[in-house]
Amino acid sequence: MQPGHLLLTPAFGGGLTYCAHVIRWGDRVTPLDVSDAELPPCERTALEIVQKVWPGPKFLSNFANAMTNGAAQAVAAPWNLGRFVVGALRPSPGIQRGAELFARAVIAGTPPPVPPEE
Repeated sequence: MQPGHLLLTPAFGGGLTYCAHVIRWGDRVTPLDVSDAELPPCERTALEIVQKVWPGPKFLSNFANAMTNGAAQAVAAPWNLGRFVVGALRPSPGIQRGAELFARAVIAGTPPPVPPEE
């Protein structure tokens, strides 16, 4: 990557949701400022902190939910891809058109079609 290059980072969800970001690589490689902030002292070791939360019931529940959701998405993604390929599932033209207009505006150096607040 060189200063001024564009970096396109697409992302795809399990239900064939998608987005993309266009990032212009900048010239600055040094920090903007230096901070004199200090972390508060800690009397415990890192191992003691980890042992306190690992593997508690909440962690195991979160892990089980993550595995279940991951398995569901692993099935949904190819299923929806198949539906898209045969024409049974179409992408949202609003999202697709909005992403295209946004990317074109960034490449052209013009303001994006949607304000950053939205």
